[in-house]
Amino acid sequence: MAVFLPSWTGSSLALAASLPQQLNVERRITMFSDENALERRIVWNPEITQPNRRTLWNRNTTATISWNASAIPKGAYEQKGKVVLGWLNPNLGGGEHLNIEHPLAHGFNLRDGRVQITVPQVAPRDDYIVVLFGDSGNASPNFSIV
Repeated sequence: MAVFLPSWTGSSLALAASLPQQLNVERRITMFSDENALERRIVWNPEITQPNRRTLWNRNTTATISWNASAIPKGAYEQKGKVVLGWLNPNLGGGEHLNIEHPLAHGFNLRDGRVQITVPQVAPRDDYIVVLFGDSGNASPNFSIV
């Protein structure tokens, strides 16, 4: 599913809000948005198919992260991706504890549907996730690294 979102900067919105009320909101935003037009961005959120709940990775081995790229929207065809490792622990306040500073992979084409990584030397646990970033971020099911 693709969702189209307008893109503008906070300063553009502030300037647009200060314009006279007789200009309609859409026109005020268009006047000060990037490149004087509403920019449309595609948000594509593919399902991660690997790793899944049954996945067991061994540290310092090669693994493949894959996602469903069959329905990639035309406008997202050249988007580059990034994959990060994280973990979930409801006992520590929940949330995705993501290692943003050390991505597992980055700069690959999302249309490829997969990327190979080296499993890092991390503590064994059974609540790891990977998050695929392109224009949106989506997480895999929990899996284990031993």
